[in-house]
Amino acid sequence: MVRWRPLCDNGSVSETTLSPRLRWISVVSIWALALVGVVVSGLLWSPGETFFGLSATLGLCTLAAFSAQLLTRQKVGFVDRMSTSVTGAVLILAIGGAVYGLIALASG
Repeated sequence: MVRWRPLCDNGSVSETTLSPRLRWISVVSIWALALVGVVVSGLLWSPGETFFGLSATLGLCTLAAFSAQLLTRQKVGFVDRMSTSVTGAVLILAIGGAVYGLIALASG
């Protein structure tokens, strides 16, 4: 029979802070995923359709950032790590979108 613990007894989330190295690994990995998404979007879609791939990449990066930050099991700094991950991914995708937009303009 399964015994349920009371809600106030949460032994799986730690209140200690992550080391700076692990904090940056959990953030930069999402940025790397965004960069891979930009390259894959450029390879798979024509210049006019790359924005579909970039928007799908943003959705994937957001879900991956949420998952990565939950996997750290650290509640201290969760919002900071999550916002840094997603903001960096948006900037990378914006730069990639600008480059692909210029390519689409140049190709006519």
